[in-house]
Amino acid sequence: MDPVYGNKFCIELRHATTLLKRMVESDAFWQCRKWHWAAHQQGQSQTENKFLKLENILARCLVIRIVVTKNIFTMNVLEITRMDAGKAAKMVDQLQHLLADMQIFYTNLRGFHWNVKGDHFYTLHKYFEDQYNAYATHIDDVAERILQLGGAPESHFSEYLKIAHVKEQCSKCSANDMMAHVAEIMGHLIEEERKILATAEDLHDNATNDLLNDILDEQEKAAWMLAAYLTCNDECCKK
Repeated sequence: MDPVYGNKFCIELRHATTLLKRMVESDAFWQCRKWHWAAHQQGQSQTENKFLKLENILARCLVIRIVVTKNIFTMNVLEITRMDAGKAAKMVDQLQHLLADMQIFYTNLRGFHWNVKGDHFYTLHKYFEDQYNAYATHIDDVAERILQLGGAPESHFSEYLKIAHVKEQCSKCSANDMMAHVAEIMGHLIEEERKILATAEDLHDNATNDLLNDILDEQEKAAWMLAAYLTCNDECCKK
């Protein structure tokens, strides 16, 4: 069984078992109370006392079940992963800024894809599409890592604009300006990810470390291809 699915299944089974026990104990509690009052009305004091003791035991069990169920449903991810909350918060803050930069860059790439014109339209139209698809995956991975660290990924564009280094770009600029923007922002993101990577290494956050290494591997390959495309000895291809 897949470990992640197995863990999820075990937690859900524990939830179901706890709730089932609560239901059984609740039914038994009310049945004992019914018999307790029936014995009281009939003057059977010994029988009444027996049901009263059993009723008290079931009442205590119900209180324990309710507390356990509440704790299960409100458990924080850091309680399971055993990661220090202060270290996690530091990583979340850096990843939130990276997420904001990536989101704005993604939107700029979309605009470039739609509005590019000129001799290299077909090449650049496809290039921008490939890039924004790649960043859509990176964005999702970064956001999910924030959640795994106990944070909540920002999802409002107005908030991205407040904290991001990347700025919105006019999508009706020339193809050369578009490519210059891509080169500049790609370099910025790589630089920022290396800083976050250094923090992750200091905090022994291996999962964030692995994530950023995978992203950097793709970006540095994309940077090499971009540099090769922008390097041209023929003056006509620079027009």
